[in-house]
Amino acid sequence: MQTLEISDKNILVNIPSDWDELSPTQFRYILKQTLLLSERKIDLDKFRINCFYKLANIQRDWKTILWEKFSPKHLVEEKNGNIFLLANFYTQFLFKPNAKNKKLLELNFNTVVNHLPIIKRFRKFYGPADILADLTFGEFRAAIEEMNNFFLDKNPHSLNRMIVCLYRPAGGDPEQNSGRIREPFNRERIERHAKRLTGIPHWQSFAILLWFTWCVNYLQTGDLILGGQTVNLSPLFPKKNEDSGEIGTAGLGWTGVLYGIAKEGIFGDIDRADKAGLFDILLFMYNNHIQNEKTKIKTKQ
Repeated sequence: MQTLEISDKNILVNIPSDWDELSPTQFRYILKQTLLLSERKIDLDKFRINCFYKLANIQRDWKTILWEKFSPKHLVEEKNGNIFLLANFYTQFLFKPNAKNKKLLELNFNTVVNHLPIIKRFRKFYGPADILADLTFGEFRAAIEEMNNFFLDKNPHSLNRMIVCLYRPAGGDPEQNSGRIREPFNRERIERHAKRLTGIPHWQSFAILLWFTWCVNYLQTGDLILGGQTVNLSPLFPKKNEDSGEIGTAGLGWTGVLYGIAKEGIFGDIDRADKAGLFDILLFMYNNHIQNEKTKIKTKQ
């Protein structure tokens, strides 16, 4: 958090300095403003000022509007200039330089916190925990596949298919489903649930796509604590196709990983392995990777 202090008005406000610190209301507002910006319905300056007001919990009421209407022009300009400077400073965390053109800015969405644990479209759809912690390997594989399809065809229905790999209505026995509220994942129900999400607010599907892709990126590059040890899973992940945005695969990709794990029998057959926790599978893969690296070193000696 950052602190904004206006001493002459005795104002002291805590303002979020990263995505993790946003309230659900602030998160929703910023995503909606982001879409307006991307659709060129507002410009960057308007975006920054609107978001700053929301982050600082500043309300523009009728008194403010009357003051701006009847006050001397130089005072209004001075006030607007100060607001512009504050807005630029306190919204810096929302942007980063474009990778290909440093003069351009792009949204710096970098949170593994699920700010949308529940979405509603006639009924509640329950989503994963932060950083996909309660996702099964099967849900993860299917979501990657559907996301890649969306990047290829840009069809909103493809995005809905990805979303229902992560979000589903409540169902099943939580005790037998590792405490998960959402119904167990079933590929045969993807299309049915995806149709139910037709008409979901664009900002919500946009937010879920941003969040899932960032979580995948974090798994690819970040340090995680799994099984009491700090690990970096980057050697386990296929490379990203920079041109299409598609998450590429090596060999048979994640399906090949599933077959390999089922063959070893640690988690059971293919069906049981697919229902295992994503992080259980990743930790198993990481330990295998470490053992293989040690074997290579011994072979060279």
